[in-house]
Amino acid sequence: MSSNEELLYCDSADIHRVSLLGEGTFGQVYRSEHSRLGLVAERVVPNLPSEQEERFREAAEHLYRLRCDNATRLYGLVLHPDKYSLLMEYAQFGTVEELMKVKPPWPVRAKVMREVATGLKYLHAHHVVHGNLSRHNVVISSDLVAKVTDFGLREWRVLASNGYDGDMRPSAVTPLVDTDQYAPPETFTKSASEALTCSFDIYSYGILSWEVITCEQAWKGWSPSELRSAVQKGHRPVLRAGRTEQFPAACPLTMRNITTEAWRQHPADRPAMSGIWFYCTSLW
Repeated sequence: MSSNEELLYCDSADIHRVSLLGEGTFGQVYRSEHSRLGLVAERVVPNLPSEQEERFREAAEHLYRLRCDNATRLYGLVLHPDKYSLLMEYAQFGTVEELMKVKPPWPVRAKVMREVATGLKYLHAHHVVHGNLSRHNVVISSDLVAKVTDFGLREWRVLASNGYDGDMRPSAVTPLVDTDQYAPPETFTKSASEALTCSFDIYSYGILSWEVITCEQAWKGWSPSELRSAVQKGHRPVLRAGRTEQFPAACPLTMRNITTEAWRQHPADRPAMSGIWFYCTSLW
C-alpha cells in the first residue's frame, strides 16, 4: 500500500468491495480495493447524523496521526450522506481468533501478547482508550505482526447514535462494549464516562491473554446475567470440560502472572500498560 501524507477524503466510487470480513454492532467490515490505497479494511459507519460530521472528522484526524507498528493505521474516510466509512490498514492473516484455532506454540502466543501490550501502551500514552479490546480486534499482518485495531471506533459509534452529552463525553446510557466477556467489574456499577479508563483496557487485556494462553473462548456458554454476576463476585474464566484450573499446566509462569495482575477486581490494583509491557519483554 502506498503511503499518503494526509488523511484521504475518498469518493465511494473509488472503492470496490471484494468480500465481507465481519459484522458487529458498529457496522460491517469489508475487504475492499481502493484505487490509490490498494487493499484496505473498510468499516462502514451507519446512520451518521449530519450535525455530527465535523466531530467525526476531528476524531478521525486525531487517530490518523497515531503511528505505531502494533496498531492499525487509519488511511481515509468516505463522507457522503448514507455512505460513511473508514478505510483502515488491512491485515492479511485475520484476527487472533483465527490464530487461536491452530493452537500456536508458546513463543508465538507470548509474541502476540507482547505486541498487543506494545500497541496499547502507545495508545494510552497518547490518551486513547480502546474500550473494546477482544480477540476480534487484534489482527495479524502480512509480516506476522499482531496489531490492535478498531480503537477509537466506540467514539464514532456514539456519534452515530447521538450518544454524547454537551462536553463530548459518552453518555451513561451508551453500551461500553460489544460483549461483556471483556468488560471489567466496574462496567456494571459505574457510568460509561467513569468506567472507560486505561484500567478498563488492562482488564480486557487480561481476558484476551487468557484466551490466547488457553486457545479457548472466555465465558463460553454463560448467559449475560450469569457472566456479570460472576465477574462482580471476582470470578474469572476457567478451562472447560469440568476442570477448575484457570491455566494449562504448561503455561509459562510469567504469562500467568501478567494475566492475573491485569484482570484484578479493582481498577487501582491493575498495573499500567507500561508495566505489563515491561514484563512482556521478559518472554521469549
